[in-house]
Amino acid sequence: MMGPMSLSPSHVQDLHARAREAAERGDYPQALVLAGTIMENMPNDPASHVLMGDLALAVGMADLAIEHRQKVVAAVPDAPLRHVQLAEAYVNAGRLGDALAHYGLALDLDAHFAPAIAGRAEVYEMQGNSKRAWKTLEPAIASQPANPSLTAVGVRVLMELGRLREAIELGEQLLAAGRPVEPQQRSACLSMARAYERSGQYAKALEAAHRGNAMLAVPFDVARYKAEVDRIIDAFSADWMPAAPRSTRDGSWAVFIVGMPRSGSTLTERILHAHPDAFGADEDFSFQAIANGLHREFALAEPWPLGARALTAEQLDRCAMRYERAMRAKAPTVRVISNKDLANMLRLGLADRVLPGAKFIHTRRDPADNCLSCYFERLRPSAIPYASNLEHLAAVYAQNERLAQHWQRVCQNPMLTIRYEDIVGDLPGVARTLIDFVGLPWDERCGRPHEANRPDRTLSVTQVRRPIYKSARGRAAKYGDLFAPLHAALRAHGVS
Repeated sequence: MMGPMSLSPSHVQDLHARAREAAERGDYPQALVLAGTIMENMPNDPASHVLMGDLALAVGMADLAIEHRQKVVAAVPDAPLRHVQLAEAYVNAGRLGDALAHYGLALDLDAHFAPAIAGRAEVYEMQGNSKRAWKTLEPAIASQPANPSLTAVGVRVLMELGRLREAIELGEQLLAAGRPVEPQQRSACLSMARAYERSGQYAKALEAAHRGNAMLAVPFDVARYKAEVDRIIDAFSADWMPAAPRSTRDGSWAVFIVGMPRSGSTLTERILHAHPDAFGADEDFSFQAIANGLHREFALAEPWPLGARALTAEQLDRCAMRYERAMRAKAPTVRVISNKDLANMLRLGLADRVLPGAKFIHTRRDPADNCLSCYFERLRPSAIPYASNLEHLAAVYAQNERLAQHWQRVCQNPMLTIRYEDIVGDLPGVARTLIDFVGLPWDERCGRPHEANRPDRTLSVTQVRRPIYKSARGRAAKYGDLFAPLHAALRAHGVS
């Protein structure tokens, strides 16, 4: 390893540029390696912490993003943008009070700083206080009528307040301004897609969604993704799994919720979290980190996933203890802890080896409705690169189904499939089935998940905090032939 400051300034600049380029093409592992090299050599450089904070947040590691962005704020405390960026990391970690504090500090430095005003309003929106959110936004929007940060939040807040016509007018004002592409411009377009849909203007809704998804799209290789699924299924095969080593640790406390984004996973976890003896950890990446570190930690001859076949029971025990430590840090005393990192669908075979007795819950939704909902939502392209393309969504949906069916066949841990349509059609029945599945006694609070006290950071937050509504069922059918390409793509990938 090179010692501190062993890199020349030009080399550091080159590494920064290469890391940013890797991130832009979606190669976050490479970007993080490059950023780590910079950090080893320049541990006190604010620009290096900015880079690491950006990358950590892009891949969903909110706590790591907070750590680096705190160091940036300590180095440049008079920069409003740095306070806003730290606040954004706090939002992603569910720490809304800390986020509001730093949005406030940014506004103390610049009372008209639009990203801070928009961020503060967005936190109020997440807390379910749309009136306060609009009161925060309204004066700023009056003075900056085509500001993307303000408009992106304003459209959503006005919709929540039932002021649909004003929401559309506000969004159209921004779209007509022809501003350059940026994340908030994309967010505003996707919010407008929902506003048009709610007003019954389906062609305009789809056009706005297309426009938003064309911005900041990250490359996604369908063939490469399918090949990865092939390797996982081959590694955790039906021939190998029954006699493969398992941990000796009791994993019955652990629940893994997996599936496609926008498939009802947040609502499912809120049902669990409403129980006094359960805790919903939301999107926790501890198990992902364990899987990613197997090759290095245990000096395996093969990388993931084939290398996992070489793990001994003792090594699996170490993985189990590490995961339990991470989760128990969040909820030391409850009987059940759920993890809603949906990408654990790729790792359920390992979870079956590491945590005997763990419960797997697969949330599933009508294919066309699920893909449409992803396409219209403000999902981060860096984290979910396939969501900005209908063909890619159809392909990933098909592979997700394929994996779920494989795990159902080969895993010893039990797996429950919960359909989104069943949740909204029969919440009491599904809630009882779910609570029974994880081994808890029934509690009436589980039938009122919208009342659960939890700091959601999912984009579904405004929906799941309302009583169950059924308007999202059959959503794609409202578009008729406008979504014929999506239906064709699903059929092409074997999804009926």
